[in-house]
Amino acid sequence: MNVQNKIFVAIWKRPISKFEIRNKEIDIVEVDSETSLKVNEIKNRLDLSKYVEQNKFNFDAVFDENSTNELIYKVLIHPLVE
Repeated sequence: MNVQNKIFVAIWKRPISKFEIRNKEIDIVEVDSETSLKVNEIKNRLDLSKYVEQNKFNFDAVFDENSTNELIYKVLIHPLVE
């Protein structure tokens, strides 16, 4: 990844919090690849049946909830500091 000489948009998907788990909330964000993620939004039809609307977003870089600060620094910040 070349992060120099242009606007570079990166996303880090945070882990679901203990508070969200305790409230039985679901994780609707799914990392699709190193450059895209999906948002799975639960919606209701007119007949009140549920369905999932999936929206895909592309970025220069996507980091999942297991990515460390060290990894993100190495990929995004370190090349700029050199």
